Amino acid sequence: MSITNAQIRMKEIELEILKLKQDTSTNHDESILSLEKEKQEIMYKNFNNLSSYDRVKLARFNERSNIYE
Repeated sequence: MSITNAQIRMKEIELEILKLKQDTSTNHDESILSLEKEKQEIMYKNFNNLSSYDRVKLARFNERSNIYE
């Protein structure tokens, strides 16, 4: 999985988690934990051993977190 695809999938997971947290009709704790674990695995697999090119690409990514968020 490329870094861009990993970032997109992580964003999708975050949105799924938010939807589950907003739905108070049922308990979604197991689903949320599963999604958070998947997100952590994606982060570890894709961001653990970055090449120099990937580090620069990630640093210049427009939607990354910054100091003002």
